[in-house]
Order: sequence, then structure tokens, then C-alpha cells
Amino acid sequence: MTDKTANPERGEIEIELVTLSGDRQTFILRPTWEAMVEIETRTGMGMIAMANKLSSFQFGFIEAVAIITAGLKAGGDPAKIEMVGPMIFKTGLTKLISPLQEFVTNALTGGEPPGEPDQGEAKAAGRKKK
Repeated sequence: MTDKTANPERGEIEIELVTLSGDRQTFILRPTWEAMVEIETRTGMGMIAMANKLSSFQFGFIEAVAIITAGLKAGGDPAKIEMVGPMIFKTGLTKLISPLQEFVTNALTGGEPPGEPDQGEAKAAGRKKK
């Protein structure tokens, strides 16, 4: 797994996991189109439904493994589900709620903070007000 720093302009986030050897290590999750397709394929649900599950704390290990594995791979990490699942278990699922929510939000907003329109949206909103 990798030793990079998250690039917030790409919507990347850092996530700390307990490795199989028991060490805490920081990893990078990157939201990409490919990662979102992998998450939707593995979980059978769309990203908005996933965001709703995360915000209502109605998700489990399968969703967490799908999200983290896809985000790690998109960030250039050779992550495998067989490795990620046990790391999530060792870390504790409840400790991962916030980074999972942040990652999915970044995926849905193209890496922009929620509520801040990008330049194209701001221009379109300005035209609608006239």
C-alpha cells in the first residue's frame, strides 16, 4: 500500500487503517469514475443510495470494503478485498464512518465541498436569476 498525501483538489481523502500486522497506516482514497462503477457493481446500489445509507448509519462491512477497496485502487494502491476486509475489521467499522461519508460525498460532488457550486454551476445559476 502507498505512502502518499491526499490531494483535496482531486477529492482525495486520507483514511487510517490497522494493517494485518497491527500497525496503523494512513492510506489515500481517490474518487474516480472507475471507483464509483466498481462500488455500484459490488454493492448493487447507486452512489446516492450509498450516501443515504452512510448518513443514516445503515451500512455494513460489505459496503465499507467495496468503497475502501475501490478508492484505494483508484489512488494507485494494489488493494485486494481479501486484505481490506480484515483491516476494516481490525480498525473497527465505526471509526471509518466519517472518512467513508467524506469519500462518497466527494465522489458525488466531483471533489467540490458540498454547497459550493463550481464555475459552470455558478454561471448557470446566475443566468436563471435574470
